[in-house]
Amino acid sequence: MASTTTATTTPSSTGNTYVRCLPSPPTYRLTIADLFDSSTGGGKPRLERLREHLFAEGRLEEDAALLIIEYGEKLLRSESTLLDLEAPITGK
Repeated sequence: MASTTTATTTPSSTGNTYVRCLPSPPTYRLTIADLFDSSTGGGKPRLERLREHLFAEGRLEEDAALLIIEYGEKLLRSESTLLDLEAPITGK
């Protein structure tokens, strides 16, 4: 007679699965005032602050995120994305 063994598994707890050696993400969201330096007059972005906050898995206020997207769109649209090439183009 063949004996069968059944392995009993205990359900694992998911309530305590975070990594203890990592810091928790920031609990606050960066605002436009946090991200842009109004003292320069031009409203230059504080890139180092944004970088550190995002690397720490922080979040942004929606209006701040939309402003960054708008600035990026404006910058990309102002740059030429086409190359002027002489015809004919061959693989030689």
